Amino acid sequence: MTESAAGLTLAACLMGLGNGLSSGAMLTLGADLAPAEEQGEFLGVWRLIGMWVLLEGPWLWGLWRIFSFCL
Repeated sequence: MTESAAGLTLAACLMGLGNGLSSGAMLTLGADLAPAEEQGEFLGVWRLIGMWVLLEGPWLWGLWRIFSFCL
C-alpha cells in the first residue's frame, strides 16, 4: 500500500496515533457496559475480543490480497 520508507513511516505513525486515541475510549466503554458484579470477567472478555481482532485482521487482509490476485 506504500512504496517508500516515508510512506511506511507515515502509515505507522497514523496507526499508532489511532490506537493511542481509541484504546482508552474502548476500555471506558467496556467499563461502562460491564455488570457491576462481574466487571473483571467482562473486561477480560472485552479485551480478548479486541486483541483477537487485532491479531486476525492483518492475517485475513493478507489472505484476501493473495487470493484476490488469483481471480
